[in-house]
Amino acid sequence: MSGTKLENRSIQLPKIRTKDNEFNFDRWAKAVRHQMLAALQKRSKHT
Repeated sequence: MSGTKLENRSIQLPKIRTKDNEFNFDRWAKAVRHQMLAALQKRSKHT
């Protein structure tokens, strides 16, 4: 399953809404948000 997640870079909501999928998607969303915030912080520090 991890391979398909890496291949699908586009943001998609999981079609099958099970507790496991919701947990995995929530953790993925938090990771993406953290990476975006980190990138913004690095950019603001450089300028």
